[in-house]
Amino acid sequence: MAENSTRIQLKISGDGDVKKMLHNLGLTVTDLRPAMQDTGKYLTKFFAGEVFASRGQIIGEPWQRLSEPYASRKAKLYRKGVLVATGAMQKSFHYATTNTSVTITNDDPKFRYHQSDEPRSKIPRRVMMKLVDNDARYEMIVAIIARRLSDTIAKNGGA
Repeated sequence: MAENSTRIQLKISGDGDVKKMLHNLGLTVTDLRPAMQDTGKYLTKFFAGEVFASRGQIIGEPWQRLSEPYASRKAKLYRKGVLVATGAMQKSFHYATTNTSVTITNDDPKFRYHQSDEPRSKIPRRVMMKLVDNDARYEMIVAIIARRLSDTIAKNGGA
């Protein structure tokens, strides 16, 4: 992974009752790689797709409009939307998984600046990766993990 990448990490850990129930079914909480891979695919597609299409609205972080002079110049050069000139940053979302976690990164050098909440004087902050407890993404991640657990339980003779 690039040293200057920006990341969001999701780590799953079960409480005692969940661990006991899974153990009784012959499973362990550390056997979630397929769910983590599904989650990584979902989130990278979401961040690169819907977040860019909505210009941050979908994650509650609407992007500030381009300045008129820059918007005019960019329209002539690229004919693309906000934060999309060559498409490199939008295509730079990646994920890596372990058995219990997924890490989403974007290693485009410009991404780090736009995502950062550091003070700025020229270019406004334009958030592209954001997860909030109990929002639509959270609910989708829970559904992905539940579906994978249900499949695994069924394959191992569970209900």
